[in-house]
Amino acid sequence: MAPKYSRPAAPVPVGWPSGPAYGRAEATNAPIAPDLNWRAFFTDKQLQQVIGLALTNNRDLRIAALNVQRARALYGIQRANSSLA
Repeated sequence: MAPKYSRPAAPVPVGWPSGPAYGRAEATNAPIAPDLNWRAFFTDKQLQQVIGLALTNNRDLRIAALNVQRARALYGIQRANSSLA
């Protein structure tokens, strides 16, 4: 009684994009982003001062960092308790 199901066409291209913008990236000796200090990335002295003030006075960022530390500590406690059992 139900009509036969036919899958609709996907709204995406069939093949991968091609062209010069999609070429392989060349390996470089550039530092990996997590290893790069923000002061080395932003070299303008005024911008460094503004970022430094924002990091010092940003309560939300400070609270977020403390929440991450708390979660790591709680996870460490839980992991320690589960290894004893």
